[in-house]
Amino acid sequence: MCITANFIDSEWKLQKKIISFVPIYSHKGENIAKALESSLLDWGLKSVFSVTVDNAFSNDTALGFLKKKLVSCGCFTVRCMYLHMRCIAHILNLVIQDGLKECDSAVKKVRDAVRYVRSSPARVQKFRDLADLIGVEAKNSLCLDVPTRWNSTYMMLHTALLFQKVFEVYEDHDSSFKADLGENILDFMDWESIASLVKILKSFYEMTVRISSSLYVTANTFFSEVSDLSRLLKNMVEADGTVKLMGTNMREQSNKSAPSITSDSISVRRHQSLLKSQIKKQRLESGDLSRKKTELEVYLVEIIVDEEDSFDLLRWWKLNSDRFPVLSKMARDLLVVPISTVASESTFSTSGEVLDFCH
Repeated sequence: MCITANFIDSEWKLQKKIISFVPIYSHKGENIAKALESSLLDWGLKSVFSVTVDNAFSNDTALGFLKKKLVSCGCFTVRCMYLHMRCIAHILNLVIQDGLKECDSAVKKVRDAVRYVRSSPARVQKFRDLADLIGVEAKNSLCLDVPTRWNSTYMMLHTALLFQKVFEVYEDHDSSFKADLGENILDFMDWESIASLVKILKSFYEMTVRISSSLYVTANTFFSEVSDLSRLLKNMVEADGTVKLMGTNMREQSNKSAPSITSDSISVRRHQSLLKSQIKKQRLESGDLSRKKTELEVYLVEIIVDEEDSFDLLRWWKLNSDRFPVLSKMARDLLVVPISTVASESTFSTSGEVLDFCH
C-alpha cells in the first residue's frame, strides 16, 4: 500500500510526499486501517482532513475504523464526516468498463489484430512499410491495451483507427494474418463501430486526464466534473442503438458506484442553479452598508475570475490570503483533497520499463 500525504505549504505550493510504502498481507478493512494508522503515528500526524481511496468495499470498512480512531484521538467529529473521499477515476473506470461490454466483439478484433502485428519485429516493420507506401503519416505506434484499464483500451482503439487503411490491406501482404485471425478480421461495420466508440471515449479520457493530475489541485473541479459525467451519460441514454445500450449500462453502474453524486443529472444541474441563485441573493443583500461585512460576504461579492488555462488558483489565494485570513485556511484544507488515487497508484506502475519483442 502506498500512502501519500498531500498538503499546501506556507508558500501556497502543492506538495505530495510518499510517507509509507508497505506490504498488506490481508485486504480486510481493519488491517488496512491499522497499517494506515501505524504510518500516521510514525509521522506524528494526528489531524487528517480526508483520505482518498478507490471504491473497494474493504476501504469502506477501513475508513470507518480509522474515523473512530481519529475521533477518539481528539479530531473534530465534524471534520471526520468528510474523511472518506472516493476516487472519481476509479468510479469512472467501473462505469466505462460496463459500457465497453456492448462493444466487446469489435474491441476484441482490434486487440487481436494489434497483438498479431506487434508479435514480431518483422511484422511491425512490414506494417510500417505498408503505412509509408499508402501514405498513412500517423506518428503514433500501435499499442496493446490492458483490458482492465479502459484508458489503455481507448489509446489502442484511437491509434488503430489512425491505421485503418493499413489494416484493411494488410492481409493482402501477409498470408498468415487471415489464417491466424480467421473470422476475427475487422470489416467495414467494425471500423464504423470503433470510430463511434473512440468519439465517445475521448470525452471520458480527457476527463480522466484532468482529474488525475498531481501537478495542480483538483478538488475545486470535482462538482463540475461530476456534472459533466452526468450530462454525458444522459446524452448517451437518449441516443440510439449501441450508444444507448452503453449509456444505460454506464448510468446503472454510476448509480451503483456513487449514488450520492451521479444518480440524477437533473438534480446535479438543480444544485448548480440553486448555488448560483444563493450567491446572487447574497450579493444583492450585501448592499446593506449599516453594518460591517463579514469576511465571507466580502469574498462573495468579489468579481468572479475567469478560469483560463493560465489561471493559478493557489497563486490567487496566496495573493489574497491577507484579505481572507480565515477563508484562506479553509481553502488550504479543502483544495488539497485529491479526487483521484491515480498519482499514488502510479508508484506501482512498471509499464514504462517492460520490454516486449518490439523494443
